[in-house]
Amino acid sequence: MRTSSYTQETMVIENPSKSLVMLMNKLRDRKMAQLKELKEKKDFYFPKNKQ
Repeated sequence: MRTSSYTQETMVIENPSKSLVMLMNKLRDRKMAQLKELKEKKDFYFPKNKQ
């Protein structure tokens, strides 16, 4: 089994700046929008079979 080169632990920042919080919220919103778009594309190209 190969070990990964990255850490899977959550990084915690105490007392983050307002701009950092705004950046993280913006990135989270963009990620959710992209996931929604990909799920819609998947449903269009690979519809669920109705039996």
